Amino acid sequence: MNRDIDAEIAKAEADLAELRSRLPAHSLKPGMARELDDLEERVARLRGEKESSALQPVPEMSYTVTTGKSFDQAVQAVEAKTAEKGFRVLHVHDVQATLKEKGFEREPLKIVEVCNAKYANRVLTTDINVGLFLPCKINVYTKEGQTYISALRPMVLATFFPGSALGDVPAEVDQIVRGIVDAAR
Repeated sequence: MNRDIDAEIAKAEADLAELRSRLPAHSLKPGMARELDDLEERVARLRGEKESSALQPVPEMSYTVTTGKSFDQAVQAVEAKTAEKGFRVLHVHDVQATLKEKGFEREPLKIVEVCNAKYANRVLTTDINVGLFLPCKINVYTKEGQTYISALRPMVLATFFPGSALGDVPAEVDQIVRGIVDAAR
């Protein structure tokens, strides 16, 4: 659910101005008084949302660590630690092999898709578009001989879906995913 809060504020302010232009000089009808109060509260609430969202720091998009393990050992460790943390490996994409089939050479890279049904259901029930970010992805790759484990941080969901009431789920899953990465290193 993408929101343009500035457009919402502008619309609410326009509605408020239009209502004020129709107000009689005296003897305000109860329905108009309620409508006026509701619009004034909406404008104030939207301005507050805009202000608070502007003050929220955007979390780092990814969490990355180095490991002394070989590439294959790191992939196996991510898979094992995923299960230990109550998540499930849904699929492992061998990007190096896929690109090699198309004639491109690159260092090893596997994308490990992990999920926990309880958390997935909670966020999808709140906003189906969060599915664009599911399942959680943990990359294991080698760059210049060093092996890395990197995950997209679930905390970023609040940045992409500010109007959704995701609650503490992104923070909870973020902690678990970072735990998987740290334990696999």
